[in-house]
Amino acid sequence: DYSIHFISYFRRCSNNQTYLEKIKTVTGKLAMPIIVNSACLSLGFMVLLLSDFGSLRNLGSVISLSMIICAVITLILMPVMLTLIPKAPSISEKVKPSPIPATN
Repeated sequence: DYSIHFISYFRRCSNNQTYLEKIKTVTGKLAMPIIVNSACLSLGFMVLLLSDFGSLRNLGSVISLSMIICAVITLILMPVMLTLIPKAPSISEKVKPSPIPATN
């Protein structure tokens, strides 16, 4: 989910910025919201660790840990992947109108 927000915000960034500037802007703007969101959700699911049922304790620990891991991976791996993967041309750059031959 975090990577979807990351890529969505990246695509909405200004075209006046270079590719690396966009990555820095997105990382700077989204780092704190992603960290806060994952911390809140992890703490919320950690309440399940107080349960008497072992399966709920396991569920709480797995979900809490996975939220933190997803946030860290998004903040570290997404900028690296966007840097390493070449920029894809936009649709307007891909599709060039072909001349329509005149018919008699």
